[in-house]
Formats: sequence, C-alpha cells, structure tokens
Amino acid sequence: MGFGPTFMLFETVFPILFIVVFLLVLGAFVYTIGYSVFRGIKNQKSPELVRTAKVVSKRTEVGSYGSHRHHHQTHHMHTGVRTYTRYFVTFELEDRSREEFQVTDRDYGLLVEGDEGRLFSRGTRFQGFERYR
Repeated sequence: MGFGPTFMLFETVFPILFIVVFLLVLGAFVYTIGYSVFRGIKNQKSPELVRTAKVVSKRTEVGSYGSHRHHHQTHHMHTGVRTYTRYFVTFELEDRSREEFQVTDRDYGLLVEGDEGRLFSRGTRFQGFERYR
C-alpha cells in the first residue's frame, strides 16, 4: 500500500527545504549580531574627531515590530506591536562633504537646521555637537 509519488516528493523535499530555511534564518541572525559587534569594536578603536560642521537636515524613521491578533468572539484587536522612532541629523563639514548620524531624541530636539559648531564623532558614532555662540 503506497501513497504515490506526491507523498514521496513531500517526504524527501520538505526536510531539505526546512533545513535550508532554518540555516538561512540562523545565518542572517549570526551575521546581524556579528556585524553589530564588529562595527562597535571598530568605532571604539577609531579616534575621536572634532570638526567644524553645520546642521543641514534632520529626519526621523518610524517603524514597528510585533504582531496583531484578532479575537473573533469579542471582535477585539490584541496587539503586541511596539513602535520605535530613530532620529538622524545630517552635518555639512568644512570641505562641503556631508555625514549623517543617528542621534538620541534629546540631541535631535536640541539641534536646529542651520546650527554651526563643532561636531564630535568616533567612527560612525555621533558623540556630540557644541554650537557656536
């Protein structure tokens, strides 16, 4: 009593497909963590730079992660979704080049387009900005 070629195909392909997808997800996870650690170490070893700069633009990035669940009997939406906001400021340096840094919400609120001063950075990390008086 056999189940036919379709069942045999499912029995042989599904385990291989499952392993491939699992390895891809695991690889992406390991890559993301490794890249973050590598970038942090590289930033830590970089010298702190102090440069004259001007704030030329500001932007935010809003996103969310999590899941929505709809309870069919009560028609209520249960949400495990969390939102986040990332803050970015672009500085123009003396040589007219521009660099964008992710900053805290506090720094974002204190900086105004057109501000001129001294930009403190270490690698790709924003360290601070001291406005000229």
